[in-house]
Amino acid sequence: MKPGTTELAVSEATPQDLEGVLKLQYLCYQSEAERYDDHTLPPLTQDLAGLREDREAGVLLVVRLGSEVVGSVRGRRRGDAFHIGRLVVHPRLQRRGLGSRLLAAVEERAGDAAWLELFTGDRSTEQLALYTAAGYRPYRTERVAPHLGMVHLRKEAAAGLPSVTN
Repeated sequence: MKPGTTELAVSEATPQDLEGVLKLQYLCYQSEAERYDDHTLPPLTQDLAGLREDREAGVLLVVRLGSEVVGSVRGRRRGDAFHIGRLVVHPRLQRRGLGSRLLAAVEERAGDAAWLELFTGDRSTEQLALYTAAGYRPYRTERVAPHLGMVHLRKEAAAGLPSVTN
């Protein structure tokens, strides 16, 4: 673990965290909007009701610095796969291992899923590097707009992965 992250614990999001998650998500996806010249990306247009639905349908984890949400990720079981999405870390705390910690923590919530899956933009090199370092491998690329290709990645869920229930 990198210096400065030991005091930042990953925990389940509470209803009081949702506005902070939404603000952080909006902040963090600005760089993606610039990269793809698209300010209509779903994380930028999601509202509080949609975030509530995400929390109720799966798992939503956060990292707090005091009362401020500085990291977040969500996961949801669909069939044999556990889908992971919207992993964000506040820009001032990036490159300190929080993204890897959030990813590992949400993976622990996969239960008996056969696969862990996620996706990111084809030009999102930092995210692709994080995911491949964590063992994810591309299995499909789809063009969703002339300026945006989505790389879908997956890895086999570890047989010994602990199951955490909500």
